[in-house]
Amino acid sequence: MKPELLCPVGSDEALYAAVRSGADAVYMGYGRFNARRSARNFADDEFKKAVEYCHIRGVKVYLTLNTLVAESEISDVTKTVKLACEAGVDAIIVQDLGLIKLLKHLCPDMPLHASTQMTVTSPSALYELKELGFERVVLAREMNRREIAELCDLAHKMGMETELFVHGALCMCVSGQCYMSAVIGRRSGNRGYCAQPCRLPSKDGKYPLSLKDLSLIDYLTELQNIGVDSLKIEGRMKRPEYIAAATAAFRQVLDNGFCDDELLSRLMDVFSRSGHTDGYFVGKRGAEMFGHRTETDLAASDSAISGLKQLYRNERQSVAVDVAFFARIGQQTKMTMTDGKNTVTVLGEMPQIAENKAVGSEDIKNRCAKLGGTPYYCNNFECEIDDNIAIPVSEINRMKRECTELIDKLRMPSAVPFYETHLTEKTAHQNQKTELVARFSDIEQVPDDVSGLDMIFVPADTPAKRVSELILRADGVKVGVELPRAFFSLESAAKKWLGELKAVGVEWVMCHNIAALPIVKAAGLKIFGGFGLNIFNSYAIEKIEEMGAERVTLSFETTLPKGKTPLKKAGIIAYGRLPLMLTRNCPAPNKKGGCASCNGAREIIDRAGERFPIECRYGMSEVLNSKVLWLADKKGDFGEYAFWLFNFTHETRDRVGEVIAEYAASSKPEKDFTRGLYERGVL
Repeated sequence: MKPELLCPVGSDEALYAAVRSGADAVYMGYGRFNARRSARNFADDEFKKAVEYCHIRGVKVYLTLNTLVAESEISDVTKTVKLACEAGVDAIIVQDLGLIKLLKHLCPDMPLHASTQMTVTSPSALYELKELGFERVVLAREMNRREIAELCDLAHKMGMETELFVHGALCMCVSGQCYMSAVIGRRSGNRGYCAQPCRLPSKDGKYPLSLKDLSLIDYLTELQNIGVDSLKIEGRMKRPEYIAAATAAFRQVLDNGFCDDELLSRLMDVFSRSGHTDGYFVGKRGAEMFGHRTETDLAASDSAISGLKQLYRNERQSVAVDVAFFARIGQQTKMTMTDGKNTVTVLGEMPQIAENKAVGSEDIKNRCAKLGGTPYYCNNFECEIDDNIAIPVSEINRMKRECTELIDKLRMPSAVPFYETHLTEKTAHQNQKTELVARFSDIEQVPDDVSGLDMIFVPADTPAKRVSELILRADGVKVGVELPRAFFSLESAAKKWLGELKAVGVEWVMCHNIAALPIVKAAGLKIFGGFGLNIFNSYAIEKIEEMGAERVTLSFETTLPKGKTPLKKAGIIAYGRLPLMLTRNCPAPNKKGGCASCNGAREIIDRAGERFPIECRYGMSEVLNSKVLWLADKKGDFGEYAFWLFNFTHETRDRVGEVIAEYAASSKPEKDFTRGLYERGVL
């Protein structure tokens, strides 16, 4: 079975471009809650008409509701969901755990697709997604062919579908784990407002955070054999001509096994960043994957755009119908049309005895089969007529037109049941004590005296012997380990680590990814929800607690209420360099010698001279903020959370001790610092 071809839509013209060029399904947004808020998107009535247009043509519609939702927006997002149900969309694409919880109350029959923003990088995530009610998962773009195949295999065994991006822009950061735009300029990528600071040059004029666009058009047969169910083209912000070229090219390969050379050439030119890459899929990451928009690219795009409107100027006849025509003397003529599911019949005038030339069955067939201007084409034709009769051409055309209009109506989308839910205000909880929790990038940073802390986390790949020694000298302070924010091929190693660590007394595991949850639960350990889970509202807090978390770190993009916290187990990052970007392609390979020449002192210097350190672990790199978050003197504002988390990254052991003491004394900051986003909020 051919995989679905899923195409982006950000405007009316883009809708026609996708559908008329061969899309099997489209994804689009309307309202405020989608990851491309700057796209044209659709108003309510426009969206309903767009869904109708697609369904008549046999094209599915998936609504992108894949942003984090603030507490104050829950009522508005509920209205958006209601309109989506009334429009009859085929599925909703979701990121926010709180919204998932809400949707199961509002529209339990609505199919849900897990957004790529949920950072699904390994098979274990599927167990949690299945439990949450997802039917399909959008895989991370950074996965290689082996990882994709492994996940597809498990998904099919579990009765789930997989979706994979095959063409379009590549973010440098693993989706759902980028906070750079938010921290730098309050424009959150998790909220649909990414300003793309990664596409800007650094101080030396290079582009260390900009990747070439993805293209896997040469691998469609392999992807089909692997078992990918839906092939997704990126581009809701792109021009309709781009969408048409990408859709038509992939349609040709899926249907014929190859793409016309001229169309393929135009596709590669219509938008590119120094060319295209297949680096993640084939497992060849490195400097050759990097690229940016050049003058040459712009010139090639201008040339390629010309004439691409022809791809979607006319209706695409993609829906097969069977037509039957009956004409007997003394009876009304009759035309029947069926699409295999819906059947309509239109009656006409009584046929007359031909005075001159009689109409024959072949003449009627030729007239009935001409369905130009509609999405239908005549697959089979049946004709029963008497000899020597006459029927006006205008009458046949009228009957044909009425048949297609009736079929149109029967192919309209059906509403999905929606159940009104009374939203109750969450009760705030005042914690008796705010615990101090510290996570360390390396166990070597942990000072000798940890008496000022309540809990410590070190990397999960730390040797169990070292962790055992730390537990002994911690003298009652809880010691846990932190799993990576993305897993890729690390699941087997993670299970091994946790088995060894449990044996030496570890009880807690910090989890940033839903794939970690079943692994930790299977190991019999306690879950400490990390910031990578993007917990943004009280519904998300409740959901992650239902999934097993005994502590929950709120997203540092959240605007915090003063004083009391929504639920008693929630805490915040209160100190440290905020993580901006998790990558599977280190910016360092842009430098001569790459990883082999690295001395561990990695950083990016932006155009303003700000220095952003880079940490590497688990085969991934983390770009950190240039300034340190400091809230020691803000306890009156944010002191009643269940815990404050210190994010120690490059600090020495001595500096760690100083920070703990300064926070105990509520000290003011002494140098460059940031208050983060807790008061400023994000767009």
